[in-house]
Amino acid sequence: MPVEYSIIPSLNIAYGRWTGHSNLNEFHAMFAAYLEDQNYAMGHIQLCDLSHIEGLDADLNSIWSALSMMNASNISLGFKPQCVIYAPSDVAFGYARIYQSLAESEDGIQVTVCREEIEAMTSLDLASLTMEELLSHGGFLSPKPNAPIIRKI
Repeated sequence: MPVEYSIIPSLNIAYGRWTGHSNLNEFHAMFAAYLEDQNYAMGHIQLCDLSHIEGLDADLNSIWSALSMMNASNISLGFKPQCVIYAPSDVAFGYARIYQSLAESEDGIQVTVCREEIEAMTSLDLASLTMEELLSHGGFLSPKPNAPIIRKI
């Protein structure tokens, strides 16, 4: 799957990794699963790793829709999430900056876009780690969907 996530509770981070050629429908599916995950907790800092993305099918409306989805899941509860986007390529950086610009026009998610890995890690207060070290940390939890609700009659 071109868009995946995992959660590292000890660092309060939800890590999203985009690979290959992606589109925002895949993001919507991943984000909906994340919100329903047993390990989801409001307040996770979102680290979006776009370092392995080869292309993205997106336009202004689909980027706005992704932002609206992110804000709707948190703002109604009075929480402003933080998102750090690591986007080293020109394409990834361009899309990330559009997302950041749209976010700045809203009073919601706080977005930081970084071209350099050290910038992203510093934004997370983890400047002593590389991305590879973070990913090998060992505390990441794989997606764990909530079990279906079984109602007894």
